[in-house]
Amino acid sequence: MPRVILSTRFYDDALVHGNECIELALTPFDREVGLQVRFIAEIFRGNVGEGAALLRAHRQRVLANNFNYFTVGTDPALGVAMVLEGNFAGGVRFIEAAIQRSEHEGSPVGRDYARIILAEIYLEFLAPKQKPPPSVMRKNLPFLARIALTGRRRALDLLVQARDNPSFAGDGYSAQG
Repeated sequence: MPRVILSTRFYDDALVHGNECIELALTPFDREVGLQVRFIAEIFRGNVGEGAALLRAHRQRVLANNFNYFTVGTDPALGVAMVLEGNFAGGVRFIEAAIQRSEHEGSPVGRDYARIILAEIYLEFLAPKQKPPPSVMRKNLPFLARIALTGRRRALDLLVQARDNPSFAGDGYSAQG
Protein backbone atom coordinates (compact mmCIF):
# COMPACT_ATOMS: atom_id res chain seq x y z
CA MET A 1 0.00 0.00 0.00
CA PRO A 2 1.44 3.42 -0.83
CA ARG A 3 2.94 5.26 2.05
CA VAL A 4 2.33 8.93 2.66
CA ILE A 5 4.39 10.54 -0.06
CA LEU A 6 5.42 13.55 2.02
CA SER A 7 5.60 14.01 5.77
CA THR A 8 2.40 14.22 7.77
CA ARG A 9 3.39 17.80 8.66
CA PHE A 10 3.08 18.73 5.00
CA TYR A 11 -0.51 17.46 4.92
CA ASP A 12 -1.34 19.09 8.26
CA ASP A 13 -0.18 22.40 6.76
CA ALA A 14 -2.20 21.72 3.60
CA LEU A 15 -5.29 21.16 5.72
CA VAL A 16 -4.80 24.47 7.51
CA HIS A 17 -4.23 26.36 4.26
CA GLY A 18 -7.14 24.64 2.54
CA ASN A 19 -9.42 25.74 5.37
CA GLU A 20 -8.06 29.29 5.15
CA CYS A 21 -8.74 29.31 1.42
CA ILE A 22 -12.34 28.20 2.02
CA GLU A 23 -12.86 30.94 4.60
CA LEU A 24 -11.39 33.68 2.40
CA ALA A 25 -12.87 32.51 -0.92
CA LEU A 26 -14.49 35.24 -2.98
CA THR A 27 -15.83 33.00 -5.76
CA PRO A 28 -17.17 29.44 -6.02
CA PHE A 29 -14.01 28.51 -7.90
CA ASP A 30 -11.84 29.84 -5.04
CA ARG A 31 -13.89 27.85 -2.53
CA GLU A 32 -13.48 24.66 -4.57
CA VAL A 33 -9.70 25.16 -4.59
CA GLY A 34 -9.68 25.18 -0.79
CA LEU A 35 -12.01 22.20 -0.59
CA GLN A 36 -9.83 20.21 -2.99
CA VAL A 37 -6.71 20.91 -0.94
CA ARG A 38 -8.55 20.00 2.27
CA PHE A 39 -9.95 16.72 0.93
CA ILE A 40 -6.64 15.59 -0.58
CA ALA A 41 -4.88 16.43 2.69
CA GLU A 42 -7.40 14.27 4.56
CA ILE A 43 -6.67 11.30 2.29
CA PHE A 44 -2.92 11.57 2.79
CA ARG A 45 -3.28 12.18 6.53
CA GLY A 46 -4.93 8.76 6.75
CA ASN A 47 -8.63 9.73 6.69
CA VAL A 48 -8.96 7.88 3.40
CA GLY A 49 -12.65 6.96 3.42
CA GLU A 50 -13.91 10.38 4.47
CA GLY A 51 -11.43 12.32 2.31
CA ALA A 52 -12.17 10.19 -0.76
CA ALA A 53 -15.94 10.52 -0.36
CA LEU A 54 -15.64 14.30 -0.06
CA LEU A 55 -13.20 14.48 -2.98
CA ARG A 56 -15.52 12.41 -5.19
CA ALA A 57 -18.41 14.80 -4.43
CA HIS A 58 -16.08 17.75 -5.10
CA ARG A 59 -15.08 16.22 -8.43
CA GLN A 60 -18.72 15.84 -9.48
CA ARG A 61 -19.46 19.43 -8.47
CA VAL A 62 -16.54 20.96 -10.33
CA LEU A 63 -17.23 18.95 -13.47
CA ALA A 64 -20.88 20.03 -13.33
CA ASN A 65 -19.64 23.64 -13.25
CA ASN A 66 -17.12 23.04 -16.06
CA PHE A 67 -14.17 23.60 -13.72
CA ASN A 68 -12.43 20.73 -15.54
CA TYR A 69 -8.95 21.89 -14.56
CA PHE A 70 -9.55 20.50 -11.06
CA THR A 71 -9.23 16.92 -12.30
CA VAL A 72 -5.48 17.50 -12.56
CA GLY A 73 -5.40 17.33 -8.75
CA THR A 74 -8.45 15.23 -7.93
CA ASP A 75 -7.89 12.24 -10.15
CA PRO A 76 -4.41 11.13 -9.03
CA ALA A 77 -5.47 11.59 -5.40
CA LEU A 78 -8.65 9.57 -5.97
CA GLY A 79 -6.57 6.83 -7.57
CA VAL A 80 -4.32 6.75 -4.51
CA ALA A 81 -7.42 6.59 -2.30
CA MET A 82 -8.70 3.61 -4.29
CA VAL A 83 -5.38 1.83 -3.76
CA LEU A 84 -5.40 2.65 -0.06
CA GLU A 85 -8.96 1.29 0.15
CA GLY A 86 -7.68 -2.01 -1.28
CA ASN A 87 -8.63 -1.68 -4.95
CA PHE A 88 -5.08 -1.78 -6.31
CA ALA A 89 -5.81 -2.41 -9.99
CA GLY A 90 -8.77 0.00 -10.02
CA GLY A 91 -6.70 2.80 -8.49
CA VAL A 92 -3.87 2.28 -10.98
CA ARG A 93 -6.34 2.21 -13.89
CA PHE A 94 -7.95 5.42 -12.62
CA ILE A 95 -4.58 7.20 -12.58
CA GLU A 96 -3.68 5.79 -16.00
CA ALA A 97 -6.97 7.21 -17.31
CA ALA A 98 -6.06 10.57 -15.73
CA ILE A 99 -2.74 10.50 -17.60
CA GLN A 100 -4.56 9.82 -20.88
CA ARG A 101 -7.16 12.53 -20.20
CA SER A 102 -4.47 15.09 -19.43
CA GLU A 103 -2.61 14.09 -22.58
CA HIS A 104 -5.78 14.40 -24.67
CA GLU A 105 -6.68 17.77 -23.10
CA GLY A 106 -3.19 19.18 -23.63
CA SER A 107 -2.19 19.39 -19.96
CA PRO A 108 1.43 18.27 -19.70
CA VAL A 109 1.63 19.26 -16.02
CA GLY A 110 -1.46 17.20 -15.20
CA ARG A 111 -0.16 14.27 -17.23
CA ASP A 112 3.25 14.25 -15.62
CA TYR A 113 1.98 14.92 -12.09
CA ALA A 114 -0.18 11.80 -12.47
CA ARG A 115 2.82 9.90 -13.85
CA ILE A 116 4.88 10.78 -10.77
CA ILE A 117 2.07 9.68 -8.43
CA LEU A 118 1.66 6.41 -10.33
CA ALA A 119 5.40 5.75 -10.27
CA GLU A 120 5.36 6.26 -6.50
CA ILE A 121 2.56 3.70 -6.21
CA TYR A 122 4.51 1.15 -8.26
CA LEU A 123 7.61 1.69 -6.14
CA GLU A 124 5.63 1.25 -2.96
CA PHE A 125 4.18 -2.02 -4.25
CA LEU A 126 7.71 -3.23 -4.98
CA ALA A 127 9.18 -2.18 -1.61
CA PRO A 128 6.28 -1.67 0.80
CA LYS A 129 6.75 0.16 4.07
CA GLN A 130 3.61 -1.51 5.41
CA LYS A 131 1.81 -4.68 4.43
CA PRO A 132 -1.91 -4.70 3.77
CA PRO A 133 -4.07 -7.33 5.48
CA PRO A 134 -3.85 -10.86 4.01
CA SER A 135 -7.41 -10.61 2.65
CA VAL A 136 -6.45 -7.51 0.64
CA MET A 137 -3.30 -9.25 -0.58
CA ARG A 138 -5.30 -12.30 -1.74
CA LYS A 139 -7.87 -10.13 -3.51
CA ASN A 140 -5.08 -8.31 -5.39
CA LEU A 141 -2.74 -11.26 -5.98
CA PRO A 142 -2.92 -11.28 -9.82
CA PHE A 143 -2.27 -7.54 -9.90
CA LEU A 144 0.63 -7.84 -7.44
CA ALA A 145 2.18 -10.67 -9.46
CA ARG A 146 2.07 -8.54 -12.60
CA ILE A 147 3.59 -5.57 -10.75
CA ALA A 148 6.39 -7.79 -9.44
CA LEU A 149 7.33 -8.47 -13.06
CA THR A 150 6.69 -5.08 -14.66
CA GLY A 151 6.47 -2.48 -11.89
CA ARG A 152 10.14 -1.47 -11.78
CA ARG A 153 10.31 -0.82 -15.51
CA ARG A 154 6.95 0.94 -15.52
CA ALA A 155 7.94 3.24 -12.63
CA LEU A 156 11.21 4.12 -14.32
CA ASP A 157 9.47 4.85 -17.64
CA LEU A 158 6.92 7.09 -15.93
CA LEU A 159 9.60 9.05 -14.07
CA VAL A 160 11.78 9.47 -17.16
CA GLN A 161 8.78 10.80 -19.09
CA ALA A 162 7.88 13.22 -16.28
CA ARG A 163 11.48 14.35 -15.95
CA ASP A 164 11.34 15.69 -19.49
CA ASN A 165 8.61 18.13 -18.44
CA PRO A 166 10.35 21.44 -17.61
CA SER A 167 7.88 22.01 -14.78
CA PHE A 168 9.31 19.03 -12.89
CA ALA A 169 12.94 19.13 -13.96
CA GLY A 170 15.91 20.86 -12.41
CA ASP A 171 14.90 24.40 -11.56
CA GLY A 172 11.31 24.22 -12.87
CA TYR A 173 8.68 25.85 -10.70
CA SER A 174 7.39 22.51 -9.33
CA ALA A 175 10.92 21.54 -8.28
CA GLN A 176 11.32 24.68 -6.18
CA GLY A 177 9.71 22.94 -3.18
